[in-house]
Amino acid sequence: MRNWIYIICLFSCTNQLQAQIYPRDTSFTIAATLQKELKKFPFISVATEKLAANIVCYPNLTYATTQHRSLTADIFAPTLRSEYPAVVLIHGGGWRSGDKTQMHTMATTLAKNGFVGICVEYRLSPEAAFPAGVRDIKRCIRWVKSRAKEFRIDTSKMTVLGCSSGGQMAALIATTNFDPFFDDRLLLGMPSSHIQAAIDIDGILAFKHPLSAEGAVAAQWLGGTYEEKPANWVLASPLTHVNQHTAPTLFINSDMPRFHAGRDEYMDTLHRYHIPTEAITLNGTPHTFWFFHPWYNDVMQYVMRFLRNTFQLKN
Repeated sequence: MRNWIYIICLFSCTNQLQAQIYPRDTSFTIAATLQKELKKFPFISVATEKLAANIVCYPNLTYATTQHRSLTADIFAPTLRSEYPAVVLIHGGGWRSGDKTQMHTMATTLAKNGFVGICVEYRLSPEAAFPAGVRDIKRCIRWVKSRAKEFRIDTSKMTVLGCSSGGQMAALIATTNFDPFFDDRLLLGMPSSHIQAAIDIDGILAFKHPLSAEGAVAAQWLGGTYEEKPANWVLASPLTHVNQHTAPTLFINSDMPRFHAGRDEYMDTLHRYHIPTEAITLNGTPHTFWFFHPWYNDVMQYVMRFLRNTFQLKN
């Protein structure tokens, strides 16, 4: 029965994505990524997770409406206690592709382990350039907090987790807790978008950096090349903003240097402010390791260990 509920939830989310007409790049999919990575890693398989009896899936909940369409989130919530920590999950895809259903497996694993998982849709570069997507996610955080009682969320334990470009966005949100530029100024009276922890899975921390190799894809999101829009390239880099208000941050990385751009400097700053931070590097993996066994279970163990330590939770 629970498998059917999961299928219905996924079908509903997919239909909703197809129903609204807006510019989309559908090139980044788990299926296409699997076929690409099987050539070098023939032993991998896609990680999946079944819903448990005590988890409810709320698909396609509208958290905001833009001039052209609604933005939605899928929530995976356990139901045995009155309150749970929450994790907002941000998909990758080079700021131009991917969708929130790619985070369903992680959200389900988190829900099984006592966290509310929130898979957020945000505007991508074919539809809206930086900083629209960041503001969308912060708006979702505020909306989730406003409905915390309904979804059994402890708003003092909010985390953002992102993969690849989603990891960069998670780190940017973690470093701009008190920066009004990235918040929607029309949401006066709503709860804040402040978060208490962040997890960056192979997302860069600096767009212009000796290790960085960002080019046309980043330029599309940032409104131009570094030479054309240098301010945006700096403003979008979490390393620019890291300060004493930054949330504790976990990094889980492949061993590809380009995805470490700015990480060490970011961590050095957190250490100076005595803010907890940790970096875990998985050697010999593809960039998109979080989608696949044999790495998925380890990734989620690192995630949950960090969350439990940060929020002093019992296993």
